[in-house]
Amino acid sequence: MSKSKVIKIGLVVEGTTDFKILEAVIGSLLTGRQLIITELQPLLDSTFNAQPGSTGVGWPGVYRWCKQAVADNDGKLSGHVLFSRYDVLVVQIDADVARTTYQKGHIQDASGDLPCSEVCPPCSATTNKLRSVMLRWMGETETPHHVVLCTPAQALESWVLAALFPEDALVQSGGLECQRNPKGQLRNRPRAEKISTPADYEAKAVEVAVEWKNVCSICTEAQRFNVDFTSAFSRLP
Repeated sequence: MSKSKVIKIGLVVEGTTDFKILEAVIGSLLTGRQLIITELQPLLDSTFNAQPGSTGVGWPGVYRWCKQAVADNDGKLSGHVLFSRYDVLVVQIDADVARTTYQKGHIQDASGDLPCSEVCPPCSATTNKLRSVMLRWMGETETPHHVVLCTPAQALESWVLAALFPEDALVQSGGLECQRNPKGQLRNRPRAEKISTPADYEAKAVEVAVEWKNVCSICTEAQRFNVDFTSAFSRLP
């Protein structure tokens, strides 16, 4: 692929803070390339309110986005017109979704594949099942060619914690990816280190990207995303 080609990446994520972190990480993975990274889901305005046509925030929004895309394309995501507009599509939900139900997301789905959580560690016992659930939402049994699944355990905030506070006792313990509330860990840091608002996450996104290699050494799901994204990019014509 010519290095002058603009790479277009679409992100289908739970929320804007997830988008900001992944945007920075992907930018670091493709340093030196011309990138356009677009937030396809959720569609929010500058005050983080849902725009018309948005399928909502959180994992139910990702679910509805996938179902809507599939309905527009004969029951599957692969072959969708989106892939003429975007080189890579990243779809993210946190591993803690495996502990919820469709009913809690105000979704009528008779599949019975949620909840699907398993004992942690290893977190992969749960994320592997959750990825199968995500693929069903997409009408697929295997990950489409230029789709990258992203399933941080237990939430993407664990990557932020690993990046910014590598000396934290939880990070050092080796049990970070089984911690159910990494967001709470960030919110309860000392005042000068506290991360709780979308603006806080946006301000720290570049720092997370700078420490990405270290994050991958701590968080197995970060390393899986790193490998999967790099592989998808390498397959581009």
